[in-house]
Amino acid sequence: MATRRRYSSETNEIRKRTSRYGQSYVDGNLAVQPEVIPERRPKRKPRPKRETGVQQEPVKMLVISQVSLIFIVVLALIVAAFALAMIKQQQQIRKVRNEIKVVRAANAETERVLQDEVRSINDDVDLSKVYRIATKKLGMKAPTSNKKINYKYQKSDVIKQYADIPDK
Repeated sequence: MATRRRYSSETNEIRKRTSRYGQSYVDGNLAVQPEVIPERRPKRKPRPKRETGVQQEPVKMLVISQVSLIFIVVLALIVAAFALAMIKQQQQIRKVRNEIKVVRAANAETERVLQDEVRSINDDVDLSKVYRIATKKLGMKAPTSNKKINYKYQKSDVIKQYADIPDK
């Protein structure tokens, strides 16, 4: 709806409807907003500083006696000596660990060479040559058939080296 101009009779009518707080009631969709006046807080007066009759004396530096100073210095030297000893031990541990790595590497190489040698020995074994050396040079004799004992071991596939041979 279009707003229309208010005439003096209308304003008088609005004044009559105005409450004591300055708010008014208007028929229709146009309502007059009441003016809001913000409340002002009163300014606080600064409090006067309380003056005490007793004034604090300046704090004096603590004085350390010579005995205490010597004791502290000795303790500091002991702690420093232990720290240096610990650092030296750690360096020695690192050095030993490096030496162990070198020895293990050399040991691995030696193991490899040893395995190659064992493999070559096992491949080169000539049983007839071994028999000749054992019987002729070392004086060993081959067992005869009545000295051989054959038996079945039924407990497992593994035979203990010094186990008793069962009777016939």
